[in-house]
Amino acid sequence: MSRWTWWRETERRRTRECPVGAPMLQAYLDGELDAPDAGRVRAHVAECHACARELSLYQRITSELASRG
Repeated sequence: MSRWTWWRETERRRTRECPVGAPMLQAYLDGELDAPDAGRVRAHVAECHACARELSLYQRITSELASRG
């Protein structure tokens, strides 16, 4: 199995298992969610290590881009 195939299958499986996806994590990070939705994302990220890693990655990317101006 190629890396690309493995990644696609892993992403597909994660998407089916997690109610929170990349767009929701990004909206949370950008402060675009209302309080109830933000609370749901926080609760989910506290339980789901995959989403916590993904959110951490988005935070690092955002910080790096902000530091570059």
